[in-house]
Amino acid sequence: MKSTFKAGLKHEKLMEQETRNIDVLIEKAKELYSQKQYDQAIQCADEILKIEADNLVALKIKGKSLLLMDKLEQANSCYDSILARTPCDPKILKDKAFILLRNGRLDEANTFIHRSLDLDPKNYQSWFYQAMIFFEKKDFPEALEFLDRSLELNNEQSQVWEKKADILYEMGKYEESLKCFDKAAALSIDDPYLWKCSGNVCNQMDNYEKAIEYFQHSLEIKSDYVDALIGMAIAYTQQEKFDEALSYYDRALSHKPDNPDLWCRKGTILGIMGEKDEALSCYDRALGLDSSFREALLRKYFTLFHREKLFEAMQCFDQGL
Repeated sequence: MKSTFKAGLKHEKLMEQETRNIDVLIEKAKELYSQKQYDQAIQCADEILKIEADNLVALKIKGKSLLLMDKLEQANSCYDSILARTPCDPKILKDKAFILLRNGRLDEANTFIHRSLDLDPKNYQSWFYQAMIFFEKKDFPEALEFLDRSLELNNEQSQVWEKKADILYEMGKYEESLKCFDKAAALSIDDPYLWKCSGNVCNQMDNYEKAIEYFQHSLEIKSDYVDALIGMAIAYTQQEKFDEALSYYDRALSHKPDNPDLWCRKGTILGIMGEKDEALSCYDRALGLDSSFREALLRKYFTLFHREKLFEAMQCFDQGL
């Protein structure tokens, strides 16, 4: 009897120690996750799961970490394990829908997001994911409706304003798109991408002075932002300020010298300025990077044709067909 009693006590002490170890590991995993040290958080979660395979906290930390690291297949498997234990957790259902959305499995994603919204209709992220599903299906009116539902619940989501702006832009509603990009930028003031997007919309609206203001703001944040440099060049080109346009293409090329499109754009400006030899040199640089680049072939053809170099021109034309 004594030996049985002692064995029982020993077992209880081991269980207590194991519980204490799990508690310590959980706190450690949470801390690592909060510090965005996702690899270490996953390792810590795995240690917990070796002791207690059904530990939901560890599974959630692991699943979310994998998702944030863009390891979608592993995250999907982890979320399946969680849902097998808690099938009615709206946040888990939402994350599962997002994984399926990222994998292009839109109908399955829709099923999970509906389940999430049935359980928690006030989750603004779920409405955003619902909108993204319809965006991927190219159903822009439905996507806009769900984005507005998300913004009704929380109108300080830069990402949602940005996506609404993208959709309105695709629909040709440039003024409304610009307003949304402005709201997104006001919430993420240090994001050069959003200021650049506003500049692109202004270029599309032929409001080049305003476009330049937006691109300048973008470049104040990130001076080597090539897309903003290109936007500036386009705005100056449309204003027929070719020297300024050329200077911005040169700045862009200093950061991306292997981009054939930039060489072709520079060649176009030089051609307009009457610098035909320099233009041809730029088209050749573009074609040296991509011999099938059609725009460069055709622009080289027209330049040669107007210089009455007909044989070389026809060679370019044949390649460009």
